[in-house]
Amino acid sequence: DPTTPAANCTYELRSRFRGSDTISFGHSCMCGAAECGCANASRIAEQGGAYELLYAGPHCHAPACEELELWDSDRDELLCRARPRMGDGQPAEPQNERGFVVGIDPCLWGSAAEGLRPPPKIFLDSNLTVVKRVNSTHGHWGVMGLWQMRGAYTA
Repeated sequence: DPTTPAANCTYELRSRFRGSDTISFGHSCMCGAAECGCANASRIAEQGGAYELLYAGPHCHAPACEELELWDSDRDELLCRARPRMGDGQPAEPQNERGFVVGIDPCLWGSAAEGLRPPPKIFLDSNLTVVKRVNSTHGHWGVMGLWQMRGAYTA
């Protein structure tokens, strides 16, 4: 309805999953186990059943996408919030086009020496939630809230 104020057209999508759902086991890895040490259940179990989250990069479609959040539901802790950066056309240059997403910054964790927050520990049985907010005044097919993540084994 074009008479509905845009502020009243924001919708929230939630997806719940477990820490084990974020791991590619064996054949579904993007590289072979010998090349990059793809995750396997026994190695993670040997390391206490956990990994440290080092990178979380969201995926959303513009211009409907307003923000994405990644939550550790067990601790009620916001791990990452990302909002698209929109181009404003000033200066008029490539990758700064008005009304287009020009970037979505990922969340990064690491060492204090790198200027980063400490990595959150994710267990195989951790409960995680993705929250995505979209505004329906901008029509778009295929609204989704996806994250690409990278982690490291931990003791």
